[in-house]
Amino acid sequence: MDISKNESVREFERMDTLEKYIENDRDDSDSIRSEALGDDLPPGYFWSPRFLGAMAGFCLSALSAYIFLILPTNVLTFINADIGPSPYISWVNIARTLSLSFTYTILGRLSDLFGRRWFFIGGNCVAIVGIIVCAVAQNVNTLIVGAAIYGLGETVQLSFNVAVGELVPNKYRPMVLSCIFATNAPIATFGPIIARKFVENPKLSWRWCFYINIIAVGLAIVLLYLFYHPPTFELLHDRKTKRQLLKELDYLGIFLWTAGLTLLLMGVSWGGVMFPWDSAATISSLVIGVGLLVALFCWEAFANLTYPAIPVKFFANRGFMALVCCATVASMFYYSAVLLWPQQVQALYTTDINYGGWLSSTVASSTALGQVCAGAIVKWGGNVRYWIIFSTFAMVGFVGALASLTPETLNTGIALTILGPFFVGFIELASLALAPLFCKPADIGLASGLLASIRSAGGSIAVAVYTSILSNRLATTIPAAITQPATAAGFPASQIPALAKAIQGNKLKTFPGLSTAVKEAVSKVLPTAYSNAFETVYLASLGFGAIAIVGCLFSMDAQKHLTNKQDIELQKKRARDRKSQQAMRDRNKWTIQNLNDQIAYLNSAMEERSQDVAMLQTRIGVLESENAQLRAQNAALQLSLMGRNDNSGPGDDSFVFERRLSDSPWELPSRNTAPGCIADQVLQGFVDSVRSDGILTSTSSYTPKPKVSALVQQQGRSEDDISNVVADVVRTYPEIETLPKQVAVFQNMALLLKWMVLLDKQSWDLMPSWLRPVPAQLTTPHAAWIDRIPWPRVREYLIANPDITLDDWAATYSSSFDVSWTYEPSLVLITVATDGPGMSEITINPVYEEHLRQLKNWTVANLFRQRFPVIADLIDRDTLESGVCGEFNTS
Repeated sequence: MDISKNESVREFERMDTLEKYIENDRDDSDSIRSEALGDDLPPGYFWSPRFLGAMAGFCLSALSAYIFLILPTNVLTFINADIGPSPYISWVNIARTLSLSFTYTILGRLSDLFGRRWFFIGGNCVAIVGIIVCAVAQNVNTLIVGAAIYGLGETVQLSFNVAVGELVPNKYRPMVLSCIFATNAPIATFGPIIARKFVENPKLSWRWCFYINIIAVGLAIVLLYLFYHPPTFELLHDRKTKRQLLKELDYLGIFLWTAGLTLLLMGVSWGGVMFPWDSAATISSLVIGVGLLVALFCWEAFANLTYPAIPVKFFANRGFMALVCCATVASMFYYSAVLLWPQQVQALYTTDINYGGWLSSTVASSTALGQVCAGAIVKWGGNVRYWIIFSTFAMVGFVGALASLTPETLNTGIALTILGPFFVGFIELASLALAPLFCKPADIGLASGLLASIRSAGGSIAVAVYTSILSNRLATTIPAAITQPATAAGFPASQIPALAKAIQGNKLKTFPGLSTAVKEAVSKVLPTAYSNAFETVYLASLGFGAIAIVGCLFSMDAQKHLTNKQDIELQKKRARDRKSQQAMRDRNKWTIQNLNDQIAYLNSAMEERSQDVAMLQTRIGVLESENAQLRAQNAALQLSLMGRNDNSGPGDDSFVFERRLSDSPWELPSRNTAPGCIADQVLQGFVDSVRSDGILTSTSSYTPKPKVSALVQQQGRSEDDISNVVADVVRTYPEIETLPKQVAVFQNMALLLKWMVLLDKQSWDLMPSWLRPVPAQLTTPHAAWIDRIPWPRVREYLIANPDITLDDWAATYSSSFDVSWTYEPSLVLITVATDGPGMSEITINPVYEEHLRQLKNWTVANLFRQRFPVIADLIDRDTLESGVCGEFNTS
């Protein structure tokens, strides 16, 4: 009897759900178990460790997003000066928003179907990888790659509103979101100051803008792993397997959305910056992107899809789309203020880092204040629609009024950047909290993801448009402003375009031949030029404001949704049998035990494989070392065979002794210790092999100058073995990435090695005076790598301080030194004709060769100066003495 009664109950439930399937055969919400709904919250739920721990994880995760946006953005100019300069520095923000834009919707759809726990944990893991890449970046391109990786993970960090919608009833959603935004307020307020303090402190530098973020994300991952346990896949889908859902996913829709939106945003970002607006790259990206998005909407509208990637029904939802329009324009206005206002402060009002940081903090701090206040206003302020309309008009008015700013209206600028962003923050929180309420509860993730994607895409478009307008306007306003005062101060009118370009690239101080009078005259009018350019940008933003105004007028009151009630379809699920969950737990327990056994076996196999790999790597290292030694010995043997054809024979002990006592400096070799690295091993082995055969005078096997073809033409070997050996060594330093730096190191190393081999006056005279050994090199045993450093005082210091090892020195120096070559890198080499018809060879440009002989052109970046301040001071002294005396005295 009990069995038949249970079967009757199940049959009754099947009949009850059959009516819903007839109404909408694509709706899978009927399969959601009661445990996933959270209708009956237990006593003390909001003070339980699980709830508080999960909320703390969301707060830290969101804090990471704010740190990445605010701290590096406010010091991008300093970052560009350190590891650049690069004209593509603005792509740090563009790449991040590009990644955000298309992943929001995909994350929303997939987390709706498969559960959110591992998406949130995995997304933060991706974010921390991107942050680490940015923290260790040595050039702007790496920084952009790191920002793009971070953007993929930032999607989950900014999707906390989706998780909150599952953890709290609707009526508490705005307040909880305000609390999360409140925890981010300190960074929003003081972030610019913190970032500039990092830059000011030589022991920290701008990289701490990313190091502090690693800490925040790491804590967020731990807290989410321990305390965030939303509905699992089994709770969300009682009647479907993961394989079934994977088959029913809209893969074509996901591809069209990802490719179309990415190409569209790339085209907008390229236009006027990387490529002209009428270029093939820009136009093709825009056209193909728009075409793919049109195809997406046609596909979504007419295809019979179980889980569409972008349901067309959302675009017919008035309440949802009105808030999407308002939130998107608010995002556009926010980016216009948060990106432009710091530049405006620096160009119009102050160059003081601290004061500028305080002024720049008004935008983010007032936006955070608006987000915090919005929760209480939405809950207790009455009809939300009227608040949204009022806030939209106020936002458009106050942000648009920034166009009126001049160098004399700082107080007005402060007031406007407080009032306008406050309403931006209100609109953003109201949209995040209320827009998903106009959609079905089963689509909360997809609705929130679509809202965030459109907002982020709007932000990307705004950044690209504002950057392009500002760049184009500055190209007009700066020449117009500086022409008259510059020429009046005696500056040639023909060089005005070059001066304007240098100013726009922040290179006014380094512009050659610029007198103090001209600098002062130009500096006085630059604020006006920037003011006119910023005016155009803010006026252009009013076009976006019109969209927000239309959207707010079509908005709807959401008060009726702010209750404890759930959708009627979900309420009926309370009668489902809960015993199936226990069976699922037993099945999972058996599965886990089986998997643990398999993991133990695989771990054992992996450990054995790791041991084998480690053994092979050790053998490879030994073989590489032996190979390097054999190559050096082979080159030395060839020189020895050629040298024996010369009339000069090997010297005896008395000859060496007399030479050391002579007063000819070129005959005294540098005293080196045993090799401590591969480069020293190769070069010292080469020198020792040749000198042991007695070849101590110039022979026909040595060319007067190094053969740079050995460096740039890797397929063929030069007839000069010294050049071949040096070229092999230079290629082992990947940090020396540019052609001018590679040629510079090759030139110095080859000249030095030739003298070490020959010890004659001819090779001595070919070396720059500052490269010749100082007395300490001749009397004190030291590592050979020190001899290759350009600055004499630095060599003396390193010999006197042997605790500074090659490991301390190499990476920082290789990536930081520069030779101040401001022309095209390819110009360091030229092709000259040689004997024979149609014969030519590559050689160093005589202009660049003379450039390298000037010690003042050898410099180091801030990274090196922060790491070795004492040595940096010695470099400056050597550079100053060289610049004054022309030739450096090493005696």
